[in-house]
Amino acid sequence: MGLALSLLGNPDFLILDELVNGLDPTGVIEIREILKRLNKEGISILISSHILHDLSQISTRYGFIHKGKLIKELDNQELDESCRQAVHIEVNDASKAIAILEQRLGISDYKAISSSEIHVYDFTRTTSEIATRLVLHDVSLKSIKKIGESLEEYYAALIKEVE
Repeated sequence: MGLALSLLGNPDFLILDELVNGLDPTGVIEIREILKRLNKEGISILISSHILHDLSQISTRYGFIHKGKLIKELDNQELDESCRQAVHIEVNDASKAIAILEQRLGISDYKAISSSEIHVYDFTRTTSEIATRLVLHDVSLKSIKKIGESLEEYYAALIKEVE
């Protein structure tokens, strides 16, 4: 009802607070689809919510507020990059490691972070398989670990960082 009332007068900008609170799953999906359609029609929408999972399915830009201050603002692409699951590999020679990833393991979905760090987004190979292959081809492996977090985990880490 609140959304319907806010649309009277054909606004260009909506400010919504905890819009899906108390709705059943079907209602949440319907509201999400309505908001996407309204946005495509040119209405800008600001949503305040603690239900981060729902926001991650409709938002195009995020602002994280803590104790009344905006502590971080980023778009979908930046957030996806920050939260994307990957295998973080630290080696002595990233270019040599990349050649092994491509030629010996058939991995093409990766990103060179620095001359010694790589993020592998392809999960067809296990971390132990990647580590073994690198070491067998004389790449000094400093560390290998899975990274990436949910939107909730990202927010919690952000809050911890500013406190």
